[in-house]
Parts: sequence; C-alpha cells; structure tokens
Amino acid sequence: MNSEEFQAKFGMSIHERAQQLMIQEIVENPVPIWWYLSFARPHGFAGGCIVLGHGFVGATFTARFLGIHPQGDVETMGVPVPLDKIPPESYRQRLLTKAELSEFWGDMKSLSEIEEEERRDAN
Repeated sequence: MNSEEFQAKFGMSIHERAQQLMIQEIVENPVPIWWYLSFARPHGFAGGCIVLGHGFVGATFTARFLGIHPQGDVETMGVPVPLDKIPPESYRQRLLTKAELSEFWGDMKSLSEIEEEERRDAN
C-alpha cells in the first residue's frame, strides 16, 4: 500500500499513524525492552538487529534512527527478546548477519520453516 492509499484508507498519513502507535506503546510499556527485528527482501534475509523499544513500532523507529534498517523495500518482523536471550552488548544496536545471530542464538529457522511447523502441528 502506498502513501496515498494509506491516507485514503485510514484518514491519516503513515507517519501520523506511527506516532499514534508509538505513544500507545509508551503508555502501555513505559520501560523499553530489547526487540529482535528481522529484515527480509523477496530474495531472502536482509539482516537483523537487537534494539530497545517500547513496542514494535518504537523498535523499528530506533533501528531507522540508528541507521541500521536496510534500505529499499524490506519486510520487517519483530519480537521481544526474553531476558535470558539478550546477547552481549557488542551484538546490540547494529545490523547483524545470519552468521552473527547464530553465534549467540544458534541456528535460526526462517519464517517459512516456522509457519510450516505450525501448519503440521495444527493437523
């Protein structure tokens, strides 16, 4: 959905909506936590990062602010990082490769692999 389509559908710009969501995240979660963001392009994994945020929208804002969000058309997915899985400081607040992520989290599954497992488990 482009900017004009978003404006027509929601009656506000995507930036205004993001601002609303970040305010809501701060109210609901006043203390920021570590988030893992995974970036993908149609051809596959484009990197990941661990950044602080009050929620997903705030974490993506942090990544963009720090300049660690890949440029161009990128799909972003994020999840809070459990306290026992927070990596050493040298792995935080920067763009990470799949190999670097594997150094502290081990082999990671792709979203399609996780979805396939969930489909099998549901049957």
